[in-house]
Amino acid sequence: MYRTQPEEGHTYFKRYFFPQANRKAIIVDERFNGGGQLADYYIDILMRPYQAHWNFRYGKDMKSPSASIQGPRC
Repeated sequence: MYRTQPEEGHTYFKRYFFPQANRKAIIVDERFNGGGQLADYYIDILMRPYQAHWNFRYGKDMKSPSASIQGPRC
């Protein structure tokens, strides 16, 4: 029987969340996570408040924290 390691839940969340952190909303489904205490980790990252917005003369604008979704989350 294949068993997942507790770290895999964190790894999968990081792999799929951070590349999509520019989205307007997010739905996180942790039903089949790899184990570990992920709820606190998810909530900590998803509840990061908007702090600042950086406007650059050249290049794309950036928000701070850069990996946060400020829209609807569930």
